[in-house]
Amino acid sequence: MNPNKNLEVESIDIKIEDLETEINSNEHDSFSEETVISPVTTKGANITSRVKNELVLGTDCGNIYYICSATGQVIYKLAITTVPLTSLLFDKGFNEFIYMCIGSLDKVFKIYDYNRRKLVKALPLDDQVNCMCAMWGYIFIGCKNGTLVRYSIEKSKFEFGEKHIGLSIIVIKAVQEGSHKMLIVGYKGASIYIRCAMSSAYLRHFSREAIPRTVGSLILENNLLYCETAQQGILVFSFHTGKLVKKISPENLKEISSIKIVNSHIFTSCYNGKVYVYNLEKQSNVAILEGPRGIISMEILHNQVILGTSTKKLISIPIPNSINVYSK
Repeated sequence: MNPNKNLEVESIDIKIEDLETEINSNEHDSFSEETVISPVTTKGANITSRVKNELVLGTDCGNIYYICSATGQVIYKLAITTVPLTSLLFDKGFNEFIYMCIGSLDKVFKIYDYNRRKLVKALPLDDQVNCMCAMWGYIFIGCKNGTLVRYSIEKSKFEFGEKHIGLSIIVIKAVQEGSHKMLIVGYKGASIYIRCAMSSAYLRHFSREAIPRTVGSLILENNLLYCETAQQGILVFSFHTGKLVKKISPENLKEISSIKIVNSHIFTSCYNGKVYVYNLEKQSNVAILEGPRGIISMEILHNQVILGTSTKKLISIPIPNSINVYSK
């Protein structure tokens, strides 16, 4: 892999009941209506990612689906394992080569050739993978029982492993501050910590005045850390001081499932079926998009908001021109 050519892809992890629902195709024009874009039968949790012009779905029956974003049709089904998939990460190598890294509950870290859909490497772990991120030629892996692992892309092996510290690692993000290579690590029911990416030493933590029960995802934008929480809205911290700067919590903002930032607009999907659009420059809400109840994942694709639901549907809602998300 070429660590200097990472794809800008974020995965969305969802854990729901083991259900099976048939998804039928449909089309609508209005942004307030829903378009079902994926006629695929899946079971369980969806992990949704965007790679080039495709959507990639992982399920808790161990399969990955390649879906054409233009037509909504399933291109390919890849059988990975028989247990739930928990995390997807994509890294671009030389000559348009794309590696797909997969975490699951079978305690095996797998790397696939995304284009050829072939297994490249499988390495056993003694913990279940929750999340991953890639930077500086490494893949950092956070696990259910607190194991933190660093995988060297060049050497094709694990270089470091801190085992079973007890706190489940929910989200992990690699950042660089000057010459310092660091990891932002979100634990279940604990403060968000900054750790040294090379030694794993604890460097500092973010303010304890607001400790969310679980941080679902992290976005670092203009030295501000946006933290998605299920019940406390979006907590915004100063990356340098670690202090809480503000809370973004529009009226009726409940049960957040995902956040995305696109050109100074933060999209927040909620389980109640609403997607709130907040302008970070104006510090105000600019739109509420109506979707189906049970939203559990979200991806922004061109001028569309793609929503995954607890009924296993992929819903496409156009972004209204009035928001001007892509005007810059």
